[in-house]
Amino acid sequence: YINGRKKELLGQSIQAFLNSVPADRIKEISIYPGATGEDVATEMGRVDVILKKVENASSMTVKTELNWKRKGLYGNQTVFVMYNSNRFTFDANVAYYNYYNRTRSIWYMSYLTNEASSEFEYMTRNREHDWFGDINMECEFDSNHKLYVSFNSFYDTGREKSFSDLNLYAEDFEKLTDGYTHRKYSDDLYVANVEFATNRNKNNWHSISYSYIWGKANNKGKAEETKDGLYSEVLTNNHHNGGQHQLQYKYSYKINEKHTFNAGVRTDFSWLTPESRIGNEKNALMYNEEYDLAENLYAAYVNYKYKKCAWSWMIGLRGEYSDFSAELGQNQTDVDYKKMHIFPSISVNWDAGSWADFSLLFSSGIDRPPFLYYVPNYKYVSEYSYSMGNPALDPSKFYTINLTSLLFDFFYICIKLVHF
Repeated sequence: YINGRKKELLGQSIQAFLNSVPADRIKEISIYPGATGEDVATEMGRVDVILKKVENASSMTVKTELNWKRKGLYGNQTVFVMYNSNRFTFDANVAYYNYYNRTRSIWYMSYLTNEASSEFEYMTRNREHDWFGDINMECEFDSNHKLYVSFNSFYDTGREKSFSDLNLYAEDFEKLTDGYTHRKYSDDLYVANVEFATNRNKNNWHSISYSYIWGKANNKGKAEETKDGLYSEVLTNNHHNGGQHQLQYKYSYKINEKHTFNAGVRTDFSWLTPESRIGNEKNALMYNEEYDLAENLYAAYVNYKYKKCAWSWMIGLRGEYSDFSAELGQNQTDVDYKKMHIFPSISVNWDAGSWADFSLLFSSGIDRPPFLYYVPNYKYVSEYSYSMGNPALDPSKFYTINLTSLLFDFFYICIKLVHF
């Protein structure tokens, strides 16, 4: 989260974004180890980065880094531009991140029952290039109306090579298996967001926002295996294309200095179209399929907060209705999953003064498998073995208890209990 607004970033794009923000622009960082009623139930917490707002100022920051480690080489270059006037704020950043990484692992195993042993060696080499861009604009028309617009994009491309050797020895036989895989991949993600906020007076606040998320992923590779002198080869080509519409409304009413009420609704409409094509060294088609997956989410929440002196209490309730469907093809049974879940949350906070504060939070959430875990695309390890997703997966509900404390404004402690 940046200034209370969620950034739809994944994987390396998170690191690329954080590297692009100058440290002197950060005012504070708030850590929430558990989800409240306002958060999506799949989130087990969040980090909110609050940026400084300096009126009538502009700046430009250019940064480059190159880091060498034992197993790889890492570098990033960023450009950050900021402009603030009385009622208009603009910032933009562009980042490039690249790395080269290599690993090597060796396992030795002995089997005393049958006097056998095995040796397995696995090596990988990875190279990746990432590009990230982010634009944010905020305009205050007057003291009661505000418009926020943002756009960010992320693109990465890379290749991965892996080598494996498995030797199995026993008293009367020996088996040797050599493997090699080569994979090229690319991913891109684009997010556009518009938010309009208004308040009739200092105690009433409304906001409505719309976000559109679109992306695609490509994965093309080759796997070779030689087992006891027999050679096999598998060629894979996967392509995933998907997107999501998000519409959200929030309302906050400050009854007085002690009591605050929050409520909101949200709808998400998501879709994903995966394609998979598998062949062998003879260019014979082993597998070819395309699927249509869709998930709609309808959610609403209410929160009540009470504050007295150094203590504050908050109780929240969130409801989510999930509608997931998958058209699988190839004579497979289509999946249609509909479920309603309720998620309560309760928190207690104590500000002990300048030296410490303490917080106890009980919350509940749900662990929904990512779209790709549902995809029954074949992922061949060799010509005779493969793995695939399971479209019949069910989500898992969980409950968490978090005890946190910030000591002397720099030492953070968190004790978490999670029950599934």
